Amino acid sequence: LTCTTVSGTQIDCSWSSTTGATSYQLQRNSTTVYDNTGTSYSNTGLSCGTSYSFQVRACNAGGCSGWKTGSTSTSACPPAAPSSMSCTSTETSATCSWTAVSGATSYNMYKQTSVTNGTISGIGTNSYTDSGLMGGSWYSYKVQSCNAGGCSGWGPTFSLYTPRYVSSLLCDKFTTGIACQFSKSTNNTYYVLERGSTVIYSGSNSPYIDYPSCGTSYTYRIKGCTATGCSSYTYSLPASCN
Repeated sequence: LTCTTVSGTQIDCSWSSTTGATSYQLQRNSTTVYDNTGTSYSNTGLSCGTSYSFQVRACNAGGCSGWKTGSTSTSACPPAAPSSMSCTSTETSATCSWTAVSGATSYNMYKQTSVTNGTISGIGTNSYTDSGLMGGSWYSYKVQSCNAGGCSGWGPTFSLYTPRYVSSLLCDKFTTGIACQFSKSTNNTYYVLERGSTVIYSGSNSPYIDYPSCGTSYTYRIKGCTATGCSSYTYSLPASCN
């Protein structure tokens, strides 16, 4: 006799056939739940997290055999939902992580955009990177945890805008400095400007006027950012204040 947990409310039992038997009786916790000719039975409507004992016997017109006892089986309970989640993003991907849930064996993620939605199933860890996204676009995520007992409700929702790549940057001499003007995009909340490899400005105003030492050629590059991350940098643009 073999009994296997299928879900929080179902345990399936099966047994080998016996020569001469015309029927079989299966008991769950000493109560007969099956009396028929088959060699398997699905116990449904059970309570999750509860232990059940099973025994089976073969019968014919001459009577029934002794009981064959199977191991006690416990139906699983669905795990709790993740209590928190956070995401970071680039212009083409979002990486989300959430609190690991005790008893969970996998997670499902529900993804929503301004035009579509769908579920990413069977995630084996408490983080996931969603790739192939579009810069400057809105995305929303939430996660549920699952095991053999089923799945939890959905955890908290996290929404974000992916940053958009800065399409143009122009840096040129301005009086005794260098003025850098850049294109601004909807949903980017600030921009990070570098001279060489040093950040010289983080904000949203364009143009930005830099006052380095003259007589030297410099390179500038910029990236657009949102609350959850930044795009890649633009190409490096040479400029001087000579």
